[in-house]
Amino acid sequence: MRHGPVTVPSARVGLSTASVYPETTASAFEIAARLGYDGVEVMVWTDPVSQDVDALERLSDYHGVPILAVHAPCLVITQRVWGTDPWGKLQKARTAAARLRAGTVVVHPPFRWQRDYARQFREGIERMADETSVRFAVENMFPLRVRGREVSAYAPDWDPTTEPHRAYTLDLSHTAVAHSDALDMLETMGDRLAHLHTAVAGFADVLVAASPLYETAPWGGVEQDDFLNAVLIVDDPGTDAWGWLRRGQALERAAGRVREVHWGPRTLDVDVVTVDDVVSTDPELLLPHPGTPERATVLRPWLDVDPNAVLPGRGPVVALLAALGPDAENGMRRRDDLTLVP
Repeated sequence: MRHGPVTVPSARVGLSTASVYPETTASAFEIAARLGYDGVEVMVWTDPVSQDVDALERLSDYHGVPILAVHAPCLVITQRVWGTDPWGKLQKARTAAARLRAGTVVVHPPFRWQRDYARQFREGIERMADETSVRFAVENMFPLRVRGREVSAYAPDWDPTTEPHRAYTLDLSHTAVAHSDALDMLETMGDRLAHLHTAVAGFADVLVAASPLYETAPWGGVEQDDFLNAVLIVDDPGTDAWGWLRRGQALERAAGRVREVHWGPRTLDVDVVTVDDVVSTDPELLLPHPGTPERATVLRPWLDVDPNAVLPGRGPVVALLAALGPDAENGMRRRDDLTLVP
């Protein structure tokens, strides 16, 4: 981690307008432009600007921030936004996405009480997708737990992979709440995954840049599912090394991480790699992070996001990666098909 802006060479990193709440949709565009995001995902909800395609187009043009996706008004609190007919909502979302040059409409599975809509949902969005280049990406949700029992508010299920949809959105905060395995769901979605909501949201207000994602075999000798790896560069003059550690730990707790087995399965693992030139030998906060010079899974995404990166006390990251040899990146699969969206 260091100060100063850098650019992301290929991965598109978008800011969800929902992540800046209680700030407005208009504020999200200004924040995305100021922090250097590649675009925004517009959550259509009770903010009138989020419902106004003309206003969204003006904001996008004024700030030079493209709209990557439109999140249809599928929440309980948006039941009357863009009318009450769920198909009408999706038609308006598709029209908005096409006009705003957004490639994706994010949509939730139907609620159980939307019986007619639920019966026709899969076939209906297939037909709508056939009529346009806009993708309808169905998002994973989560069950409710009442008195120890698990209840789904969605039909046929909160897990959209129970149906063979053409495109999906994977929300990692939802997998954490559902206590489900995000990588299992990722594998099931496969190349139909069109959109990703991630824990990057926890750093949305301080994010300078985010690397591409890399999928790798698990590390540490404990049998578990594959990892998704990324490096974030953040900047906040008011946060010291301990502040970054506490913030990362809070995000891990929010994601449902439980530390039961050393190097065991985890929903989220946030490591503080380096903070400016700080050196720390405290067992709770070792800086620079131990093992970094030997881990291509850190060095490669770090170089992608900052080609001039330097690990304090060890030298340029490009030299550290080269020193690991030609096979260091074997088994690392770059996932340019995934978009990080806070």
